[in-house]
Amino acid sequence: MNYRDENLPKAVSMEQLLNSLPGIFYLIDSEGRFHSWNEQFIKVSGYSASEMLNLNPLDLFHGNDKDLIAENIQKVFETGSSSVEAKFFTKDGLLIPYFFSGTKIIIDGTPYLSGMGHDITEKISQEKNLQRLNRIYEVMSAINSLIVKAPPKLELFSETVRISVKFGNFDMAVIDIYHEKEDTIEYIVGDSKNKEDLKSFEAVRICNVLSGKGLISQSVRDKKTHYSNELTQACPTQSPRREIAMQLGFRSMIVLPIIVDCKVVVVLSLYSKEANFFDETELKLLNELSADISFALNHIQTSMEALFLSKFNPVTALPNRNNFLENVETILRRLKKSLNRGNMIVFDFEKFRNINSSIGRRVGDMILQKVKDRFYEYSDSNFYMGHLERDHFAIFLEGDYSSSELLQILHSFNDLIFSEPYLIEDQSFHISGRFGISQYPTDAQDADSLLKYAEDARNRSKITKELFTFFSTDMNLKFVAEQNLENQIRQAFANQEFEFYYQPKFDSFKKNLTGSEALIRCMHRDVFIGPDIFIPIMEDMGLIHEVGRFAIMDALQKYKKWQSMDLEPPRIAVNISATQFGHKDFLELVESILSQHDESLRNHGLDIEITENSILNNIERTIQTIDSLRKLGIRLSIDDFGTGFSSLKYITKLPLDTLKIDKSFIHTMLMNPADMTVVSTIITLAHQLGISVVAEGVETEEQASLLRGLKCNEIQGYLYGKPMSEGDYIDFLKLQKEKKKSVVI
Repeated sequence: MNYRDENLPKAVSMEQLLNSLPGIFYLIDSEGRFHSWNEQFIKVSGYSASEMLNLNPLDLFHGNDKDLIAENIQKVFETGSSSVEAKFFTKDGLLIPYFFSGTKIIIDGTPYLSGMGHDITEKISQEKNLQRLNRIYEVMSAINSLIVKAPPKLELFSETVRISVKFGNFDMAVIDIYHEKEDTIEYIVGDSKNKEDLKSFEAVRICNVLSGKGLISQSVRDKKTHYSNELTQACPTQSPRREIAMQLGFRSMIVLPIIVDCKVVVVLSLYSKEANFFDETELKLLNELSADISFALNHIQTSMEALFLSKFNPVTALPNRNNFLENVETILRRLKKSLNRGNMIVFDFEKFRNINSSIGRRVGDMILQKVKDRFYEYSDSNFYMGHLERDHFAIFLEGDYSSSELLQILHSFNDLIFSEPYLIEDQSFHISGRFGISQYPTDAQDADSLLKYAEDARNRSKITKELFTFFSTDMNLKFVAEQNLENQIRQAFANQEFEFYYQPKFDSFKKNLTGSEALIRCMHRDVFIGPDIFIPIMEDMGLIHEVGRFAIMDALQKYKKWQSMDLEPPRIAVNISATQFGHKDFLELVESILSQHDESLRNHGLDIEITENSILNNIERTIQTIDSLRKLGIRLSIDDFGTGFSSLKYITKLPLDTLKIDKSFIHTMLMNPADMTVVSTIITLAHQLGISVVAEGVETEEQASLLRGLKCNEIQGYLYGKPMSEGDYIDFLKLQKEKKKSVVI
């Protein structure tokens, strides 16, 4: 550890801790001088210890970043803390993006800025790459979903450019047709973020393509993708299109040839006003997209009657067995690259032949057509359906679903297809079916085997009379076990076998009781079922809203009861699931429950805890909901903070009262400097926003001592109190009241 002032306090343990941090640490006085720093700072900056003594912190930044850092240094000394992202300028001339956080501390009466910095280069790069790939995957998924429906040619083109702009974040997408006889390129359709840009392209006709210049001509000639990541650079193959693109401010362009029968029929051009927009990974995906569109166009252009009958069922126009298997095989190749999973689902109808024999095949065919119509009302891009023969259908469902999630999907699909009768010519027909399921890649990795295994499972379901049967024996056992567990939870809820335990929260410094958290427990027939098991299942069953109502009402009743016993109870926090918090009627539900209590309970003592995921769907609506709840006297906390997916920018917008740091960080912060940095950063950020902080899972005095040093407001954990039954908690409140009296005396 390096020091300017030898009189500053030193601690060997703190020095070791700071030197072990993955980021940089520094101490600055109010005159802008470095007083101390860790070894990582010397390593990153390139300056020696003697050079650091004569260095101003602002010398490490350029341009706007210098002003930004100056403002934040001033803000730390004025308000106590601040954080900022800026590019760190090293002695060697490198600019490295860093996240800096600073806190004002007082040493021997003198204010200093205690700061930490973390290199976010990899984070920024990963976010950018992920965003780039995600948008291309979205484009491919949307266009492949369109292709499956076999739209007319012009609709395929129109939707392709629209999807490219909407999901791919391209500034413009254009499809041109190549007239081989005239050797010309002519605009067909386009879409753009700025519709005015398209007008310049519509009027341009490219002639003499095979001997001409430009990316489009090159793509037509050699039937390959061509692109430029900087259109403004001098180019020997300049074309009228490129000149117009440059005038409109486009910097990057890629041309994808769409090939049918070994000939370029149309070209898809994608434009961006950002330079270096395309990389190698993206090019591979776009080439796959080009091949998919070529396949679709080839199919459309050769869809003669004979070909149609060879590919599709004549009754429903759904892919027949061979076509279905071919397309599923294509999907499997894509899933293999993305390491994703899938499910083959086969179903048929019970006694369907009776309808054909008694009423007539025409009515049976009309029912089959309506089955297809109902399917398309339900399905999305993850579903692909085929009509194998007579009343036998198959569905391939993409996605990595748990057995409970898949069960919910199957039940929903069964209800959609079979719950309502089919009305045909004023007659009502009730039909039912059974399902067989095989899974990729667990059961098989090719389409033929998956379909065969699903059909075997379907045949077995006819014998066992089960509605759903999985090919895998293990999966069937798991499926049956989960159904039994679901029944147990349903019975437990009906029998009121749920109760709440209460875990106290304490002030970190005064160590007095500040609140409690109500934790739901289930004991069914002397068997304990944990909340991590029954909460997801109750969400799938649609019972989670009733659980939330029960939790709020129980907390209000217990608080009133304990008040009447003169126990001076602290506020009670209840956990509300993301599903219920995001429901449009949640606020109305809370208001209704509160209105049922008399005036003595206006100080109801109710707090609500939500997870980070609860805020993601609609941030503006979340803000309105939290504001309305706070007006009702309810405090809002984000539970398990740091484990979800919310952006810190959302937290700055939310009118929260408390952040609860997840126990996983508390348990490891003494051993893992990175986790200690996370804890310190959360506390600093929260205090800057005027938000209180609770540390969960505190089990040792060493953890509590460090949290007090970091100025964490409250502590919750086994160190001061385990979750207690109501009876034990009442005894605990009595003891706390007696302690409070003894302190006063």
